[in-house]
Amino acid sequence: MALLSGPWMHPDDPTIREFLAAALRKGGEPWPAAWDDPAARDAVGRAAIYHGIAGLLVDRCVVERTWPSPPAETLGREARAQAMWELRHRQLLADLLAEFQKRAIPSLLMKGTAVAYDLYETPATRSRGDTDLLVAAPDRPRAEALLGALGYAPGVLGGVNAAFALQQPWTLVLPDGGRHSIDLHWQVMNAPSLNGLLPFAECSAEARPLPRLSPEARAMGRVHLLLHTCLHRAMHCNTPYIVDGEAFHDSGRLIWSFDMHLLAEALDDGQWSQLCALASANGVARVCLEGLRAAQADIGTAVPAEVIRQLEQAAPGDRRSAYFVKSRSVARAWQDLRSVAGLRSKLRYGAARILPDPRFVRAKYPGMAGASLPMLYARRMLGVLLSRGKARQR
Repeated sequence: MALLSGPWMHPDDPTIREFLAAALRKGGEPWPAAWDDPAARDAVGRAAIYHGIAGLLVDRCVVERTWPSPPAETLGREARAQAMWELRHRQLLADLLAEFQKRAIPSLLMKGTAVAYDLYETPATRSRGDTDLLVAAPDRPRAEALLGALGYAPGVLGGVNAAFALQQPWTLVLPDGGRHSIDLHWQVMNAPSLNGLLPFAECSAEARPLPRLSPEARAMGRVHLLLHTCLHRAMHCNTPYIVDGEAFHDSGRLIWSFDMHLLAEALDDGQWSQLCALASANGVARVCLEGLRAAQADIGTAVPAEVIRQLEQAAPGDRRSAYFVKSRSVARAWQDLRSVAGLRSKLRYGAARILPDPRFVRAKYPGMAGASLPMLYARRMLGVLLSRGKARQR
């Protein structure tokens, strides 16, 4: 194990990341003697939490066997906190899904909660801060009304206004101060140009029950969920993941690799063929291929050679992968604008992107907390222009 270089500042440090990945692959990894100082121990603990794998490491007894304390003590506290949060979140979610069914609002669980209650031995070890719930677009108003009636408050829309939003967080604050959030989606991916990618009706037809969560709980089928996990992972090449107020453009969080690993392990030959066909038909074979290769490298996931061959063959013809894989923000905005139908709607969408919800721009620039709203909008426009300038220089 190589020595870490420089200050122990970033939880996405590649040397620490490889150490943690090896711990997941092997069911344990001896603590390097060269890291026996407080800064190193703290950095590894923070990195494990950033990668979302504290509960996994503790549950598999990796930490207690060979690691010093800290980080063993830090990760143990994090795992216990996750377990306590999960107990309450599971009950609230089960109650919510029962209300959705009572009002005939079909819904599907996505992302972390879906994998947690389908394939994780202990759902609480799949760390997450919310639950992602997908509904059909026509059911959005009824779903929002129900969440509001149950005490959930709507959160900040991401970069647009309500007319063009495709998802929105809703948060319930309990009397003890606990917070439980539902990220309500009415399109699988949060971009107008990705409309039609894994539509609700198709996902619903392939849905799986999640009896460990509740009788009403349904999730995306494993093929759709694996492809969506690959897409979600790749989206973070461009969309930041926020940790303690710091933005990371990082598609390499290990919890996503572990999700893909569990889903891939659960597929049979027919489902692998379905995955290849689904990725190719949706123009995202390259994104799917990169996700599977990440799981192979990080966790040692077994992927059939024929699957790799088919995805490699389909990738050059992708029509959507460029949106995900390290594209420029201006290029993505242009794709989204072009996908909006009608000149008037395009103008309204453009205005919504330039002047989004004030709460969004204040959250985007926390270092300018005292600035006026016009100043924040000007900062946003400057960022777009600088992005375009850098793109032209390449």
